[in-house]
Amino acid sequence: MRRRELVILLVVLACATMAAAGQYQGTVITRSGDRHTVENLDFQGRDEIEVYVDDVRRLLTFDQIDKLRLAEPGAEKIPVVLHLRSGDRLEAVISTGGARNTPSASSVGGGQATKGFTGTTSLGPFYILLEQIAEIRFAHDGEPERVAIRPATVIDLNGQRFEVDALRYRARTSFDYQQGNQKRTKELARIKALEFADVEGQEIRPVVITFVTGRQARGTVDAGIVRLSGETDAMYRRRVMEVFTGSTPQGPFAMGLHQLKLIRFNAASADNADAVGGERDSGEGGGGNGEP
Repeated sequence: MRRRELVILLVVLACATMAAAGQYQGTVITRSGDRHTVENLDFQGRDEIEVYVDDVRRLLTFDQIDKLRLAEPGAEKIPVVLHLRSGDRLEAVISTGGARNTPSASSVGGGQATKGFTGTTSLGPFYILLEQIAEIRFAHDGEPERVAIRPATVIDLNGQRFEVDALRYRARTSFDYQQGNQKRTKELARIKALEFADVEGQEIRPVVITFVTGRQARGTVDAGIVRLSGETDAMYRRRVMEVFTGSTPQGPFAMGLHQLKLIRFNAASADNADAVGGERDSGEGGGGNGEP
């Protein structure tokens, strides 16, 4: 009896996972003019795409994108214009992975060789390389989720102050930290300040998170600067030096966790927290609109 219940539970979980992963659909237009209506659309198995805007890394979810148009590909990068559902227009570049096209690209049931979009059509599994896409038009239901992008005052360990616009954490609008063995994720729009303790010689830095409600939470972040095995210069720079990114009047801004002392979000922008839904919390015992 227990075995039967376990099988039923696994089937239910599998169906729920497939439903969650297959929520996006759109029209993919190839450079030769072919059009494919694709369901369960994803990019490298995820529902977000990584681009660089003025050399600053950005992660955009499909829910934010109305359509994207790709220009002629270069050796490893393709210029792309993204039309967002918010009405904004972004000019960026996207990495292709550096691999060559294959004859099976942009075909139903074709093989996968480098970065591309996958999904399903009425004819079966679908895969297309980035290099062979001219445009993707996403199909959405309802209104897009409003996201508050926060300006902030950033102070490093040397006391230098930076006024940063559109501050993001690892290209996202949410902040990750640890509480014991649990990972927490909170929207930056819900945070008033982040204060990092100066613990010399330690890669794990304590952090105090002050929320716009006035409540505080304590946690830790990994501020390690040791290069990992097989890590390229670009990977190291992105993981260590480009944790918080944004823009200043002087140009793009980037700073690592090992350099930070304090981040104070613009008090006027705290009101924009109403534009964001409840906080996401991947750990147990948190979540909802409250703080841990």
